[in-house]
Amino acid sequence: MDDPVEIGGYQLLGRLGQGGMGVVYIGRGPQGNVVAIKVVRPQYANDNEFRRRFMREVRLAQRTTGPGLVEIVAADTDATQPWLATEYIAGPTLADAVVQHGPLETSAWAGLAHQLGTALHTVHEAGTMHRDLKPANVLLSRTGPRLIDFGIARAHGDTALTNVGQTIGTIGYMAPEYLTTATADERADLFAFGAVLAYAATGRHPFGHGRWEQVQFRSVHEPPDLAGLSPRIADLLEALLDKNPYRRPPLIAALREIPAPDPAQAWLPAAILADIAAAAEHLLRLKAPRNSHPMDPQPEPTPTHTFLEIVPAPPRSRLWGRMKDAFNGVPVDDTASGPDIQELRLSRAEAQSGGPMIFSASLHEPCSACNGRGMTAARLCRSCSGSGHVPGTRRPVAIAFAPGISSGTFLLLPGMGYRDSEGNRGDLYLRVSVLAR
Repeated sequence: MDDPVEIGGYQLLGRLGQGGMGVVYIGRGPQGNVVAIKVVRPQYANDNEFRRRFMREVRLAQRTTGPGLVEIVAADTDATQPWLATEYIAGPTLADAVVQHGPLETSAWAGLAHQLGTALHTVHEAGTMHRDLKPANVLLSRTGPRLIDFGIARAHGDTALTNVGQTIGTIGYMAPEYLTTATADERADLFAFGAVLAYAATGRHPFGHGRWEQVQFRSVHEPPDLAGLSPRIADLLEALLDKNPYRRPPLIAALREIPAPDPAQAWLPAAILADIAAAAEHLLRLKAPRNSHPMDPQPEPTPTHTFLEIVPAPPRSRLWGRMKDAFNGVPVDDTASGPDIQELRLSRAEAQSGGPMIFSASLHEPCSACNGRGMTAARLCRSCSGSGHVPGTRRPVAIAFAPGISSGTFLLLPGMGYRDSEGNRGDLYLRVSVLAR
């Protein structure tokens, strides 16, 4: 990986995520403050239209401030690769919290609804709209939810989705008018707000999952899945998820219909608060990647220094892949075996040390005969009965992790897994096993 070590005076500590347009890092400033830094990919940095949109994003975010919104700390829109730094929030996304712990209880759900709705109202009062409100763009902090990722926010008067043939947003959370007319205003955010609240209350995507065409069809033509909710909450969410944007209630009116949270109770359950505390503790231990040497040197090895995240353990490979695809509106390939998962075996001493150490990762390519990804123990392709070999290369990777890591934890190496049909690598998951010796 060609990750930089410093951007705009911020020392980079690792990757937080990546998308088609850019990479998000976690960094530490000269005063010790921790930030999230979004860096535009080189191919888009050379696109004048994209650079114009990025400059607009920064201006919109700078004028959109208030409770529930992350603050812009610094930005350089004229850099060779433009970047934007915001305050870093230690805590899981709503998407991860629900996958790990299930739907929110009524009190926590009401707190989420009120605080997230207030943040969204601030966005609309500033004359902008978010346009990609979804569970993965809601961070859960100790003090309340935080709305993130204004990478595709736009002013109210700028209604076209984007260039011809492109769409912006996430299938299943995009309003029907997005999908049918390619134009929308802040009422589309109301639809997404209702979908996010439905997901938080039920643990299910309101329009199901599957191939994006199926989810899109249900979003436009079928009612949401609100089974099991109280009549009062179900009625409110049905109104927010109305197919006709003009029938959706104003945000302030919708918030009045939500049960008031109990101020005497913590706004989140203990299990999620524990996750937030663990994330904050892990943050304190983060250090910049250091150079090290392989324990079993290969001929002329070139260690690749990468970054790790601790992620919820996938229940099963295929299920984990389907959940990730459903969040991102990606067509689900039922023949796929899920993400690339390999085992990281550590002695007790190594698990307590936190690294860094060298792990020899095996990077598998699609089958040369059928593009399948599954591989037998004999290193033959599962999809075509062994007629095509799945070539693999082993790459030494310098890794570090929170000291005291335990068996069953999953570590994430972004961009180190299988290649997709466009040649981009997915993520590699390392399942930790701590040896008894």
